[in-house]
Amino acid sequence: MPTLTMRYTGPAPVEKALRDYGCKSPFHVVRAGMMGEIICFLTTSPLEFIDWLWDGEKPVFESEAAVKGFYGVFLGMWNHLARHQEAGRPFSFQKLPLPRSGREFREALRVRLEETIIFMDCFLPDPEDPLPGDLRSLVDEMGGYMTGLVNLAEALPEAPGEEPVAAASLAEWKRCDAGVNRLAARLVRQAALERRAMLRNRQESAPRPERAPLRLVKSRR
Repeated sequence: MPTLTMRYTGPAPVEKALRDYGCKSPFHVVRAGMMGEIICFLTTSPLEFIDWLWDGEKPVFESEAAVKGFYGVFLGMWNHLARHQEAGRPFSFQKLPLPRSGREFREALRVRLEETIIFMDCFLPDPEDPLPGDLRSLVDEMGGYMTGLVNLAEALPEAPGEEPVAAASLAEWKRCDAGVNRLAARLVRQAALERRAMLRNRQESAPRPERAPLRLVKSRR
């Protein structure tokens, strides 16, 4: 009987599964959305997230081995991303080369906006929900950098070509790109800390069971 192996070996197996089973979302969107889902304060499930990627319609598998191979790839990625909640393992969005032309700039902006939007949507499905600690200020700051990326995208011509990117636009790209990556890492770490604090407070405030009276063993002598 095939075993379920949850091991993350890089993007390639995930990209293959997305392609083979007809998922409409590209890898960078799946990765960023999964990270947002992991740190969401609502009850989350990797299996529910995987179903969501296919709009609730589970892929058709040819064998039990295919089922376990499919879920093993995504569960391995989930566990891999969850480790970014630990200190010293900051999360970052997909690394992108510095855009040199208008065409490359448009592509970089598209990818980064897709990542940040899905990350925030999965982390905070309702933007009006209350957030503990410093998370609200981090969310607001992230929104400012995302607005900067949107402004850059809207300023591009409809069909940019190989013309070089203006120095001012490139400087703003570097600022916003560094900002969203820095804040994503802080949100992942801070959300983990806040969740642990909430759990600890819940445990401390729960009524303690009464201690049972001691049962003494009488000597037979």
